[in-house]
Amino acid sequence: MPTEYFEDFETHPWVQTLLSDSTIIQSPLSNRAPGPAEGVSNSLFAATLHTKRAVRAYLSCSRPDPNASSSNTETPVQENYIIVSVGDGLDGASGRLHGGFLAALLDQVMGACAVTCKNMGSSPATKEMYVRFRKPVATPGVILARAKVEKVEGKRTWVKGWVEDGMGTVYAEGEATFVRVGEVGKL
Repeated sequence: MPTEYFEDFETHPWVQTLLSDSTIIQSPLSNRAPGPAEGVSNSLFAATLHTKRAVRAYLSCSRPDPNASSSNTETPVQENYIIVSVGDGLDGASGRLHGGFLAALLDQVMGACAVTCKNMGSSPATKEMYVRFRKPVATPGVILARAKVEKVEGKRTWVKGWVEDGMGTVYAEGEATFVRVGEVGKL
């Protein structure tokens, strides 16, 4: 991934505030596109979209649940975050981010949150997802995707997520149900 675009994050005070929060943990894979030898199977976000005109920079972070040390806690993550600098290569119309990318970003952040749950195993699958588009996203720009687990029951996990500008303007919101791989076709 082109590292020169990490400077895009420096111009947004909300990004600096989020990253300076001592309760936030940054993923070690967020500063670069991981290779297949590292066991990352999500090539869409790990490689394909990492270009100068599409996903210019990408940071994945999480806020651990302070109660995670309890054996009753189903998920050690309270909230997941993905900060993304998007270019005009993801436009649906000139200067406007494609809604399909917003849906994919929601699926990515909600899936990253679901994978932390004890019931999910290493690679949950999206069973169903609903997205509500609220406002258009101007490109190029920096956006924040957030997600949190709402409910864990058996082999299913329900997650809510949203994409925003980091200052409260919500562009899209979604809900998804994730299941352990092999359970996708079962209710």
